[in-house]
Amino acid sequence: TPITGYSLYTSSALIASKRTIMDFVKRSPEALGIVRAIAMDVVTKLDFKSIVVQGKGRPSKEIHQDKEDEAKNFAKKHDAKGTLMKSVIDMLITGELFDWIGDDFKERMKEIGERVTTASVTKRYKEITGKEITKEEITQILNKVNEEEQSWVLEKKQRIDEDPEELKQLVHVPSTTMSIRINADATGVEKFRQDTHTRVREWNPEQIIHLKFMSLDGKINGYSPMEAAI
Repeated sequence: TPITGYSLYTSSALIASKRTIMDFVKRSPEALGIVRAIAMDVVTKLDFKSIVVQGKGRPSKEIHQDKEDEAKNFAKKHDAKGTLMKSVIDMLITGELFDWIGDDFKERMKEIGERVTTASVTKRYKEITGKEITKEEITQILNKVNEEEQSWVLEKKQRIDEDPEELKQLVHVPSTTMSIRINADATGVEKFRQDTHTRVREWNPEQIIHLKFMSLDGKINGYSPMEAAI
């Protein structure tokens, strides 16, 4: 049961306040110019340096270059610089940013095809129970997994058809559409929720990057100096 005094999600009044601040900045060429100039100073050319720790054996000369190339390809594929620019602008105006970390759909599909087999189920079952599993039990497990994964694939494909950005793995989510659910112990985030009036989505904490411009009064939401200007 949630502790008394903590709302399930960010109050509608706070979200309305953020929208008011965003509307104010949109109508002010001076404010927009200042925000854009600061954002351009923050988000410059993206550069990557590998920090991968090599295992035992002869070190590979290409390992760091491979990882850096992988990071550059990711940034290009998912428009990382553009996403960062939108996120920083959002944070400067409303006091916080939200970026969604998406699944790699192709890799997930590959995992689905390789992860669960008769052999892997048999091996895992014996490791856990110390017993042999029957063919009937294997069939039940594989059927259950297949149903769950088919459901996931269909849902994901439907979301991709509705919104091509679902294929991306880094997507900016406007802070004026986001609310935060505090956990029952009031020690952290339980869920992030987006409400765009036409669609409601919820994410677990590990799926969202949440940064605040500054923190005041111990609040879980960020604060922007823009709020003091209006």
